[in-house]
Amino acid sequence: MNQPATDSPSPAVLMARAEAAAWITRLHGPNRSDEMEEGFRRWLASSPENAAEFEGLNEVWDFSVQRAAVQGVPRLQRWHMPRPKSRWAQAAVLAMIFVFGALAVSFGTRGVSYSTAIGEQRLVLLPDGSKVSMNSDTLVRVKYEKSRRRLVLERGEAYFEVSKDAHRPFAVIAGSREVVALGTSFVVRYERDRTAVTLMEGKVTVGARTDGLAAIASSDPPARILQPGERLVLTERGGEHKDRPDLGAVVAWRRGEVLLEDTPLQQAVAEMNRYDKAQIVIDSDSVATLNVSGLYHTGDNRGFAAAVAKMHGLQVVEREERLHLQK
Repeated sequence: MNQPATDSPSPAVLMARAEAAAWITRLHGPNRSDEMEEGFRRWLASSPENAAEFEGLNEVWDFSVQRAAVQGVPRLQRWHMPRPKSRWAQAAVLAMIFVFGALAVSFGTRGVSYSTAIGEQRLVLLPDGSKVSMNSDTLVRVKYEKSRRRLVLERGEAYFEVSKDAHRPFAVIAGSREVVALGTSFVVRYERDRTAVTLMEGKVTVGARTDGLAAIASSDPPARILQPGERLVLTERGGEHKDRPDLGAVVAWRRGEVLLEDTPLQQAVAEMNRYDKAQIVIDSDSVATLNVSGLYHTGDNRGFAAAVAKMHGLQVVEREERLHLQK
């Protein structure tokens, strides 16, 4: 049964609708390619909302889609837009083309920004089929150019799944650092004085920002090449540290979880506070140095504080929407 017309579309539906519009514009443009079609197929299969919204726009535009098997994989053939029968339909189609075209031009020339609020996560599909999974309180600016795909992580953390394009490297800028990949998946976490890059698969290089908008000291190390499973932590003062973390813990936030193992409480609280507006406060140094282990849900600071208090014999005192952990 159809939903009443008064129902407001969810954010996921609105995002799928906008992405479907962008895909229609690109697929009917002059630069359509096999790679673009492959990216479209991945996007179409990634969620029910994507398929539904794309089908809905097709119905509005009255497109006819023909499919044929190409080496066992369905391939979208060139589409043909029939001439609308009425003047109203002609005007509607022209208006939609104008809007969708404007969206595509805006993306290519000025770029777009995506953000999440505290406790929110978001999945963004990029024009080439690459994906960006954004963690809580994150801002990413995206601009695709002819020679490279450029993204700036202004704050927060994101998981990047990059579609291969040998002619356009995929560059993620965080502060004065730049991570460059061709086709791979990796996590970048950017804080004011610290950048952490964790490679899940493939290969990336991590070095100085190359767009001239920021500079690092000449004494900083040259670009580093990461292997799968490695994490490189860099500070704005030029320090660096490489290790092999538990990858499940690194991306636990994608499951709505935080995994802690003998973590100092002060550090654990800082991590939990990323996901909840009800902030936890530690009132003494002796409490801050206590260790915490376990699997906790993001956005549940009250539950976390209660569990820690029970574990270490502490008290939780709530004052002005803050949770104070005290002895």
